[in-house]
Amino acid sequence: MLQIGDEKKMTIHEIAESLGTARSTIRNKARELYPEVIKNGIASGFTEEQVTEIKNALVPRDLTLKSKLESAVTETDIERMTLQVIQYHQNRVRELEEQLSDAQPKIAFFDSVTNSKDAIDMKDAAKVLNIGIGRNTLFQKLRDLKILMENNTPYQTFIDRGYFRVIESRWTTPQGEVKISLKTVVYQRGIDFILKAVK
Repeated sequence: MLQIGDEKKMTIHEIAESLGTARSTIRNKARELYPEVIKNGIASGFTEEQVTEIKNALVPRDLTLKSKLESAVTETDIERMTLQVIQYHQNRVRELEEQLSDAQPKIAFFDSVTNSKDAIDMKDAAKVLNIGIGRNTLFQKLRDLKILMENNTPYQTFIDRGYFRVIESRWTTPQGEVKISLKTVVYQRGIDFILKAVK
């Protein structure tokens, strides 16, 4: 009878039966790995860790035995697999935390932009996008992509989507002539759209 603290042990017969192989195969591998357990040709019993090592040390000669060995799982196997899964998930969490840390400035930027109800002009949009181009280059790229027309005003479809707004202002020259100027401004939704479009 097992006492508290005792570890269950398996005989060569039990190991052979659970792995579906010959007792002589188990006895030979056990003698090779654990000669101290086998005395006068009789094995006193193997711990679960020893059984796992015996199982892992067997080199199957046929596919049937290989299949049986792969399907035979001990608690030690389960503990090893569990530790591998835990380690994998810890590494994955670490990678995701690093990605999140790298993305924090972008998240903060987009939060500030999406919380803003105001539109910004293209000069400020170029700064906020932080993609290494100025206002004029940004205008050119958006014209090339057929987002803006030649006069730097957006096509109506992009205004309807809520990306841009055109502000019209009137001014009078010293000669009394009334002029109209158009200024393109970008909403917070447009900033994200531009960022995806110009990359």
